[in-house]
Amino acid sequence: MTGTSGTKPSHNLRTLDTVRGLAALGVVVFHYGGVVLPSLAPHPFEQVLTFGEYGVEVFFVLSGFVIPYSMVRAGYGHPDLGPFMLKRYLRIAPLAYLSAVLMIAYHALALAVLGRPVHAVDWPGISAASVIGNLIFQPQLLGSGWFNFVFWTLAIEFGFYLAMALLLPVLLREGQRWIPGFITIALLGLSIWSDATFLPFTGYFALGVAAFLFRRGDLSAGNLAWIASASMAALLVRHPWPPVVLGAGTMALLLWRPSLGSRFTDWLSAISYSLYVMHVPVGYFSESALKRITHLHEAPWGKVALLLAYTGIALLAAHMLYQVAEKPLLARLRRIRYASKPRAGGAPRARRTMQSSA
Repeated sequence: MTGTSGTKPSHNLRTLDTVRGLAALGVVVFHYGGVVLPSLAPHPFEQVLTFGEYGVEVFFVLSGFVIPYSMVRAGYGHPDLGPFMLKRYLRIAPLAYLSAVLMIAYHALALAVLGRPVHAVDWPGISAASVIGNLIFQPQLLGSGWFNFVFWTLAIEFGFYLAMALLLPVLLREGQRWIPGFITIALLGLSIWSDATFLPFTGYFALGVAAFLFRRGDLSAGNLAWIASASMAALLVRHPWPPVVLGAGTMALLLWRPSLGSRFTDWLSAISYSLYVMHVPVGYFSESALKRITHLHEAPWGKVALLLAYTGIALLAAHMLYQVAEKPLLARLRRIRYASKPRAGGAPRARRTMQSSA
């Protein structure tokens, strides 16, 4: 979206899209480099690709910015909690469920062909607890596990969505700028001691939310600095330093607003969610097929060639899924409106220009 008035974003935040797409690709190559596809490990780039693991923390920072931005742009208020959570559920769940079905099919096929479960895969099996737990994105509550292990991040995101639904109207109250700092300190304090829902990752979301509030004009530079410092300090209590530094760098990009991107990264961002939820089953099926018709996985550079091939297959599958299912779904979700009246121009008030691809 673009706009020229003070109440509208003035640019498309292409950088956010670029970072999101590259983060998703980083997670894929990290998983394919040995975590998900053990036949590819070890390989010459194994140590380098481990940094792709931290793409998840980048997602959390980006959500911290994009979710409140899109809520304000749509005129969100507390009466809209139900429609908001419904939209978020419908945005996340359908493709996740499809991914879960493919994972079930993969393990069923393994049992039929091999006569045994897949080795080295944490599979909860099919039971009432596992099915219901995955449907509500909380299998641990029922003593089960994930059909697709990347779903744990979706559970974290849902916790953040609910927190934003409850807290955002409070954060934006006029003339009460102490509220963001108070809420941040309270949540960061809980994040150090609690493992409940999104709390251990509060600091990452807080970096994104603080960038949004600063860009919107509701947070001073001084308050931004101490919230960012407190968030990083709380994160370092429980998390290693590389993802914390990467999270801070992501926040800096949101504040700096460079125009970074290309047609490739625009496309990669568009398919990033499809890529994220589908790359595990696609990788399993691809490896199971190709390792039976080639011996490339027995040589170091053959492993690299297969890594590129599997990644290409995952990108193609994600593109097809985006075109067939995700893109039409997004168009339908735009029809769900909030009851609260949006601000003039349909976008947040801002002293600074703001941009987003939300």
